[in-house]
Amino acid sequence: MTKSIELTIDGKTARVPAGTTIWEAARQVGTQVPVLCHDPRLRPVGVCRICVVDVGARVLAAACVREVENGMKVTTGGKKIERHRRMLTELLMTDQPAMNHDARETTTADNQLFDLARTLGVTTSRWFSGNAREHDESSPVIAVDHQACILCDRCVRACDEIQSNEVIGRTGKGYHTRIGFDLDVPMGRSTCVSCGECAAVCPTGALTNKPISVPLQPRVRLKQVDSVCPYCGVGCALSFQVDPQANQIAYVEGRDGGSNHWRLCVKGRYGFDYTSHVQRLTQPLIRRPEYFPKGALSSDVRGDQSDRNRKPGGIVDDREVMPAFRQASWDEALDLIAFRLNQIRDTHGPDSLAGFGSAKCSNEEAYLFQKMIRAAFGTNNVDHCTRLCHASSVAALMETIGSGAVTNTFADVRNADVALFTGTNTTANHPVAATFFKEAAKHGTRLIVVDPRRPDLANHAHHYCRIKPGSDVAFYNAVMHVIINEDLYDKPFVSARTEGFDELRKLVAHYSPQQAAKICGIDADTIRQVAHLIGRAHAMMIFWGMGISQHTHGTDNARCLISLCLLTGNVGRPGTGLHPLRGQNNVQGASDAGLIPMVYPDYQSVADETVRRKFEDAWGVTLDPNPGLTVVEITHGALEGRIKGMYMMGENPFLSDPNINKVRKALSNLEFLVVQDIFLTETAEFADVVLPATSFMEKTGTYTNTDRRVQIGRTALDPPGAARLDWEIICEVSTRMGYPMKYNSSEQIFAEFASLTNNYNGLDYPSLGTQGKLWPCPNPDDGGIQVLFDQTFPSGRGKLIPCEFLPAKELPDDQYPFVLNTGRLLEHWHTGSMTRRSKVLNQIEPEPSVSMHPQDLRALGVAAGERVQVTSRRGSITAKARSSTAAAPGNVFIPFHFREAAANLLTIDELDPDGKIPEYKFCAVKVEKA
Repeated sequence: MTKSIELTIDGKTARVPAGTTIWEAARQVGTQVPVLCHDPRLRPVGVCRICVVDVGARVLAAACVREVENGMKVTTGGKKIERHRRMLTELLMTDQPAMNHDARETTTADNQLFDLARTLGVTTSRWFSGNAREHDESSPVIAVDHQACILCDRCVRACDEIQSNEVIGRTGKGYHTRIGFDLDVPMGRSTCVSCGECAAVCPTGALTNKPISVPLQPRVRLKQVDSVCPYCGVGCALSFQVDPQANQIAYVEGRDGGSNHWRLCVKGRYGFDYTSHVQRLTQPLIRRPEYFPKGALSSDVRGDQSDRNRKPGGIVDDREVMPAFRQASWDEALDLIAFRLNQIRDTHGPDSLAGFGSAKCSNEEAYLFQKMIRAAFGTNNVDHCTRLCHASSVAALMETIGSGAVTNTFADVRNADVALFTGTNTTANHPVAATFFKEAAKHGTRLIVVDPRRPDLANHAHHYCRIKPGSDVAFYNAVMHVIINEDLYDKPFVSARTEGFDELRKLVAHYSPQQAAKICGIDADTIRQVAHLIGRAHAMMIFWGMGISQHTHGTDNARCLISLCLLTGNVGRPGTGLHPLRGQNNVQGASDAGLIPMVYPDYQSVADETVRRKFEDAWGVTLDPNPGLTVVEITHGALEGRIKGMYMMGENPFLSDPNINKVRKALSNLEFLVVQDIFLTETAEFADVVLPATSFMEKTGTYTNTDRRVQIGRTALDPPGAARLDWEIICEVSTRMGYPMKYNSSEQIFAEFASLTNNYNGLDYPSLGTQGKLWPCPNPDDGGIQVLFDQTFPSGRGKLIPCEFLPAKELPDDQYPFVLNTGRLLEHWHTGSMTRRSKVLNQIEPEPSVSMHPQDLRALGVAAGERVQVTSRRGSITAKARSSTAAAPGNVFIPFHFREAAANLLTIDELDPDGKIPEYKFCAVKVEKA
């Protein structure tokens, strides 16, 4: 139990825990002690000495570092202290730029040093040197003014302690000491990842954000809108600082949300200007009759940029595509959509129609979209990108424990002894979550990283295992073999809460470390060490990404991870759990809302008569009892002519789906295609009607992050031109098709959705507030249940399912000797429709690349930066080679964001039999000098 300390501060009695600093204690009694070098999130260092107070000692004490003592009498003001603070402030002002020239003072007006100087009456410095110091403008997002730096080290500690990037330090001696990046290189050439944390904590104008879309202004002139990030599944809370007159976002700040605690990454902080890009759709478009057959303009994605009139970054110039369409009124476009979709449905049956929803849209939009497909179209042919990322994970979780969601939040890794990260490059895909993982490693959590491609997180790992691509099942079977053979499994948990142990034990008996080593490439001793670390841990969490799920054996991969967690009793307690890290900002919520062909909202089966009757009563229509087709199955159906009409909302399968040549033919083969989006995407070029929708910042709705946290994204900007809210468009289309839908607000839609579920039931907009809540949330007064399944699983007992190792569907050979892996970059997102139209993000990573091990490049006679041609049995692309030891010899990594070198032209569309997810992470390719 923590000892309590009693003291007085300016005559007020305070009682605080032992170890509290004077500065913290003063805040608790309402006294603000000024400080420059300290921030509550940072380790106090007492550098600036502005916070000095009188404790009755020979010298004044720095309140930020001095801990309280029993009976201590603290005085925070008075002539002596004020004189000291004025002198220090005047010294700190010696080399400062003038107040009317400082970057921070004249833009965001939050220069804390100048504020303090005004408060203390310090306007000039008698020691002003006039010596100008250098500026560093090399970073695309942050300006560095060394003259304004007071060496408070806040930027150093923010980089080290909050983001754990360790880029910033000090360099030089005496008067010439300044902050430096890496080994004293310009910021833009350093390993800085442009998260902006240093600029966020800087108290002077030394580090300032550069303007992106509009000039920076003092926050008093801007409108603050508390919202969430539109990118990955971490769901960071942030505030948009909006210029109302320009209808643009000036800058973004992190908020103290449940998922990020003020932190942001480069996309969340700087990737907001896509909303005002000149290529935004502002008016409905209808394809001109002379531009048939469709797809002629989209036929070339091979990587030869000379064949297209491109804007910087490979984005197609609208002037080339727009002649294929003419502008139309909303009434004309909506009437045409309703007529053609009804015509196809009535002629060929409801199952000739299909819809792709979006994980970028809100819960309300996802709910209405699947409702329209089921109630107005009359089919369950509705899916979204979860089929392309974690469908196999969800299939395995539903089968084994009866729930497809994460069992604990990612930040609870701080309570884990061991954390296993497999098939995930968190620093690129979930960068803010990665800061919590790196922080946990610093505080004693042992990280095990398993991945064929070495992620940055491996630098913080106790064990990094570079397994051979596709050998996950063999590796984890061997780990379980050791755990069972050496009695390291949790016998009481296995006995009381699982079934299938004997079958699992029999199967993994064949996977000794020696045998598995031949398959996975990890030596037997390392396999044993990993097993011992996991088996002896009191608390372990498992995190996985698409390196696990995007395989034809992805469900088996996930089954093994679940068995490993159940075998060791690591579910239902703090610091334990299963966490498939969700990719897009609302892939969890879109799945919860029913954008899945075999389930209604909240994963209620369409084949269950009782469930179906519930939704029929709620929606007032007879529903199809048969599960629908998945994303890839719908594409196959379009290719074969069984699917004749489609509606796509916010999806771009032309770049995101595997085997693009087949996707191109499928889209061209459709009789009628509607695309609802904010840009004329590659998929929209195939459309018969294109509807201008609203971006994330232009609407209000709820989004559910990877932790199950439901948060409200709020309207910050007005839509451009005639663009409309997505949910309003859906209602209009459905109503004109003969199934009326009418709502007054997104809040009303959410209420209907929540009422039809168990997990969301009880949540509403007022209770979500600015922080959001985790589902399930049985008590509206708390934040929801963080750790699930402490007593039982929805399925009753957890199922231990044995899995045999199976090779990938397409193995390398003499003709195609390399293994291709695709994935994301830190700066870009999905098919690049947003991030490649963000000036800063595209400036940092402007073009595609092919990452290979240096020895492979040498063998090919290729230097880094030279162009190579990568060919599979499905096509070829050309891009610049990038030398990287992250890629194992014999492996190739290509990001899939770039149209001009579309990685999915190469990938195979073989499916996992259970999750129906494609094989993105393994196919055979050859590489040649271009």
